[in-house]
Amino acid sequence: MGKKQRRSGSEAIASITAGEPRVILGCIGEGFDDARLDPLCLAMPSAWQGTLQQYIGRLHRLYAGKRVVPV
Repeated sequence: MGKKQRRSGSEAIASITAGEPRVILGCIGEGFDDARLDPLCLAMPSAWQGTLQQYIGRLHRLYAGKRVVPV
């Protein structure tokens, strides 16, 4: 994805209201941050443990009402 497409996608995700359900499928890598996300489902193994720690760390961002982060 180009820079404009990434920005557009991020803006679309940010515009979803807090109470509205959403599912995001894709490769979430560097720079992606949405504190509302809570579950993480891995579809394939990771070659580096640090990557998994980064993904889980992003999901543990504080957000009102978030209590559990299932992985």
